[in-house]
Amino acid sequence: MRHRFAASLLFLGLVLSGGGFARAAEPDRLADDEQTLRAAGAGTDGPALLDFVRKNTLTEADRRRIVLLVRQLGDDDFDVREKASTDLAAFGPRAVAFLRPATEDRDPEVARRAANCLLHLERGGMNTPASGRALAAAARLIAARKPAGAAEVLLDYVPQSDEETLFEEMQTALVALAVRDGKAEPALAAALRAEAPVRRGAAGAALARAGVADHRDAVRKLLKDPEPAVRLRVGLALAGAREKDAVPVLIELLGRLPPDQVWPVVDLLERMAGEKAPAVSLGTDAEARGKCRDAWAAWWRDHGAAAEMPAAEALRTFRGHRLIVICDYGTVSELDRDGKLCWQIGGLQSAMDAQVLPGGRILAAEYSGRVTERTLKGEIVWVQGVTSAMQCQRLANGNTFVVTPYRLVEFDPAGKEKLLYSHNRLNTALVAARKQRNGNIITVDSDGLCRTMDAGGKELSSFPTGKVSNSCLDVLPNGHILIAKFFDGKVTEYDARGTVVWQIDFPSPFSAHRLPNGNTLVACHEPARVVELDRAGKIVWEHRTESANHRPWFASGR
Repeated sequence: MRHRFAASLLFLGLVLSGGGFARAAEPDRLADDEQTLRAAGAGTDGPALLDFVRKNTLTEADRRRIVLLVRQLGDDDFDVREKASTDLAAFGPRAVAFLRPATEDRDPEVARRAANCLLHLERGGMNTPASGRALAAAARLIAARKPAGAAEVLLDYVPQSDEETLFEEMQTALVALAVRDGKAEPALAAALRAEAPVRRGAAGAALARAGVADHRDAVRKLLKDPEPAVRLRVGLALAGAREKDAVPVLIELLGRLPPDQVWPVVDLLERMAGEKAPAVSLGTDAEARGKCRDAWAAWWRDHGAAAEMPAAEALRTFRGHRLIVICDYGTVSELDRDGKLCWQIGGLQSAMDAQVLPGGRILAAEYSGRVTERTLKGEIVWVQGVTSAMQCQRLANGNTFVVTPYRLVEFDPAGKEKLLYSHNRLNTALVAARKQRNGNIITVDSDGLCRTMDAGGKELSSFPTGKVSNSCLDVLPNGHILIAKFFDGKVTEYDARGTVVWQIDFPSPFSAHRLPNGNTLVACHEPARVVELDRAGKIVWEHRTESANHRPWFASGR
């Protein structure tokens, strides 16, 4: 079976999300994790945590056996097919990583039986989100408690991490375990030479991200690994540590690997290039990928020496989750990549915008007259009265940027207000605005005029976009501007000068958000739904709201 290590690298955002050690989990989160494990019948001390992971880890013999059983689902003999189904179900959740890809097998019998096995496991409580949640909880607790032998146990589990978010938790835990007594964890150092590519890549990324100096040369050698996925994984981790030697390796991979694997490379390059970024996309075929690689290689030759590596915390992550704001019903929800509800906060007063903050907090703009910061249980931990708050943005300095129809304001954590801009253009109001890291502010008014201003409110440039609605604006890492045109039925990407660089037709787009994987998340009103579109405009993910009246006002991904 082709392992998901080569099929999806969404966890790489976490490798890039910060140099040094993984942040310690919050006490509340650890308490919730302990409760999750107790509900799964597992202990929460160090040895019990490792035992729980071991019990869910396949041996090499188990893997070979499951691969054979999956093949036998399509055997000519009915009895062989039946026994294979029964034996696969007996493996429980450990077979899920092999059954999921089998549901798309060319043999319809294999696909049907694999789907039935998954359904059987789900009905029996053995293939529920709780199983993945329990393992993720164990990984976080292991990272916090660091029991002896933890790194080896997690490395043994990594090859079967079918679900990307679970892999992310395992990888992050390995970062926390990467240093012991001031030196590299021996299990990770040994895994740099492991036979399995997934072990080499996970170990190399963990040591690179943890900044372990005594094995940095061994980690760098993985930039020449025969497996492209290892080069990608380790290259991105080293790039997150601002090592320029990784960049040419990553550029070369643009022509080798599909877009769902190399989008973090493009994100990195666009942040480095800014307005000098080549006007090229990954495309959907080998020819387009080759052109993308060549264009970025030329940029690197011309500008690489002077280009600055972005800070690791500036690089985006993508867990495959989608945040959805329903204004009329006052809810903010998050769905996982399968469309299942992760959490929901209700009781907001005409919520128009929301942002997930570190530590499991939610910042929400409530048009009724306030901006609130809440826990995932809906408890308000910070509130600031703001008339007609439409958008909110937590800035890198800890302040909160707020957009109203006629004012742009910024609050410090103590609630002290600073007026940034008063909108007094005749017969127009602001409908959206975002503040950039350099202090510039991009606004869109009700006539569709998009303006860039400096921190003092002086206009630097402007261009017309056509009539738009609230929540229409997203500012991309390379300075491009994404606009949802509700009245024209279009989603358009402009460069900083107002030139159209990408556009698709799509009905009733109320908000548009560019995901780190290069796709675009669109909240639509008619019909009421949230969709993810690839560069060609094809729907690759869709969520319809509970009723036609539950119109999504804003959607984003993380």
